[in-house]
Amino acid sequence: MSKPKALYNPFYALLLLAGLAFVVTACAYGVMAFRGTKGEALGDKSPGLLVFLDRHGALVMGIQIGVLAVASAGAMLTDNFWKRRAERQAASDKSPSVDATDETKRELLTPDP
Repeated sequence: MSKPKALYNPFYALLLLAGLAFVVTACAYGVMAFRGTKGEALGDKSPGLLVFLDRHGALVMGIQIGVLAVASAGAMLTDNFWKRRAERQAASDKSPSVDATDETKRELLTPDP
């Protein structure tokens, strides 16, 4: 019998995407801050992401932290639900199904008391 498909918590995918976006944003924000301490002003030759983060970086980072917090809480709060659901599905897949022909064979083979 084949192994039943494992169910996964959809909050994990959200955590992965939000985490990757946060890492990219935090690294770019760090580069921008490092360049600022060296006295390099953002000009026309600066990458668009650094200019965007200079204007809206704190808001973007705050939103990403909020999404990470909500996704983390959702993953932790629903983890048992997804595990129980996968176990129930695996148990129902393993239970033998009885059709009418099996029942008829059993009646023919079982002697009357």
